[in-house]
Amino acid sequence: MSYGEVCGVMQNFLLSAWEDGIDMTWSSSEVIQDHHFGSGGQ
Repeated sequence: MSYGEVCGVMQNFLLSAWEDGIDMTWSSSEVIQDHHFGSGGQ
């Protein structure tokens, strides 16, 4: 499963929980700020 697919699954999980009245947050700021992100790990 790719990073993007995992993001989609997590987003759907959070939205489903929100509909049931459960508040959650998810942050990927550390991943996005990593210099390897988006470069294919090179």
